[in-house]
Amino acid sequence: MLTSLSPITSRFGRGGTFIRSRDGLGLSDEQILAAAPSVYAAEKHASRSDKYQFISTFDTLAAFRKEGFEVVEVRQGGSKDETKRGFTKHCIKFRKPGQQMKAVGDCLPELSLLNGHDGTSRWILAQAWFRLVCLNGMTVQDDKHPATNVAIAHRGRNVLGDVVDAAYRVIGGFDHSAGQIERFQTIQLTQDEQGVYSQAAANLRWNVEAPIDHQRLLFARREADQGNDLWRVFNRTQENLTKGGQTYTTVNNQLRETHRHTRPVNSVEGDNALNRALWVLTTKMAELKA
Repeated sequence: MLTSLSPITSRFGRGGTFIRSRDGLGLSDEQILAAAPSVYAAEKHASRSDKYQFISTFDTLAAFRKEGFEVVEVRQGGSKDETKRGFTKHCIKFRKPGQQMKAVGDCLPELSLLNGHDGTSRWILAQAWFRLVCLNGMTVQDDKHPATNVAIAHRGRNVLGDVVDAAYRVIGGFDHSAGQIERFQTIQLTQDEQGVYSQAAANLRWNVEAPIDHQRLLFARREADQGNDLWRVFNRTQENLTKGGQTYTTVNNQLRETHRHTRPVNSVEGDNALNRALWVLTTKMAELKA
């Protein structure tokens, strides 16, 4: 197996980490273990009852590799409880080299596996797309097409087999989401419609008042992202929300100004939830335009 030699790695609070293959080659066990030890947990967390069936994520990883998948990204969540940091929620992105799926909208299809050994997550397999222009990923959520997301509880006799079977059901739905992307590219939004979209997206990200004007989410970080079609509006908004970096100023009671930046979405659950919600929002906008 060819492995990535120089992955992109970042670490954040309470044991959270992120690692991504820079060249599209598979991450090695050594690279994954160094960044996300929860993937290699050998047992469930002590807080789990006997009803909770432990299935090693590493065993699943090995089963997927036998099917020809490579690990190209791993994200591990942090925890306030230090005893849970080797068991926390984690997300693995797989890609199948040479699979018969063309790049759509400068994106490549991937398979996302979400799991945890501390009771915070079921197995969730989902469609994901990796955007080549900005090296950014997104997760698909389409209630009208259940193959985009499959959830499996930590119970049953053949959980590992169920997960592998579910992976192929999810892959079978890629043509559907590829068609959605192509449809998004044909839909043009007015400036007012883009403002409505960015306002709704800001509400998804911040439960309180957004620290920046929602219109700034429409800012294009590169020339290729400029345009009024729904696909590029979605990509600009998604990148600005998930990667953060938008500057703003706060003023305290003494009228002293402090310059800040919006934070990236680092948590496993936060990243997945926001991406799924943005996909739903984009789908609804396409339906309204139709």
